[in-house]
Amino acid sequence: MLLTGSPTYPGAAVLSAEGAWRAGAGMVRWIGDPDVGRLVLQRRPETVVGGGRIDAGVVGSGIDGRTRSDEVREMILSLFASPAPLVIDAGALDLASRAHGPFVVTPHAGELREVRIPLGLGVDDIDVDPLQERLAGDFRERVLVVRETAVALGGVVLLKGADTIVATPGGWWTVVRSGTPWLATGGTGDVLAGAMGALLAGAVAGRPASEIDVEELGPIAATAAWLHGAAGRLASGGERPITALDVAAALPHAFAEATA
Repeated sequence: MLLTGSPTYPGAAVLSAEGAWRAGAGMVRWIGDPDVGRLVLQRRPETVVGGGRIDAGVVGSGIDGRTRSDEVREMILSLFASPAPLVIDAGALDLASRAHGPFVVTPHAGELREVRIPLGLGVDDIDVDPLQERLAGDFRERVLVVRETAVALGGVVLLKGADTIVATPGGWWTVVRSGTPWLATGGTGDVLAGAMGALLAGAVAGRPASEIDVEELGPIAATAAWLHGAAGRLASGGERPITALDVAAALPHAFAEATA
């Protein structure tokens, strides 16, 4: 189930659906603004628009948490009431602690600050700002910040960046380096969210929600990040500019490379 996109950012709905389909989802449901839904169907007519049973959900891509309506907020909270595992992005990050089931949050550096503030977490005890990737020598501190946030939040944290850091509340963590600088282009994060939701749904399909542990989600999130990075590398040939749809189109080739 995708609750993604908005009238301001309708492309996020299209890109998250594309990412989910290209990553092997057997069925993709999408809910949201009807005008946005028409764009999703134009690109991916096999998508089912409307609610129903879900194995996993993707929430928040293309939604602005500062300007979202009360109706959208209630839709987010309604999906959060489900025990199904979730991928939480962008405009739903501030509500992540209210999710009833296991979840992964997928912030970039600026959004991670917004996740940490309600948790009472700060960065005053270290010498450099761990969320500024361009500063040399701060990688260890960034890893510690991500791990600390995962423990405090009770969910998996995936910090997007040139080096993607993934950590679970139980202490497992890893760094994914499979991409290309061209992945910094707009919309690629929406593709990642959709692809991650598809992998998550495939991993838990048919299992009772009560049997799904949040620690399982860490390796799944890292796998999605690796496939997304590999797709970006394949699409760019290592040197060509790419678009988010190029990355989505290369996801099946990334799967083939992973299983070769």
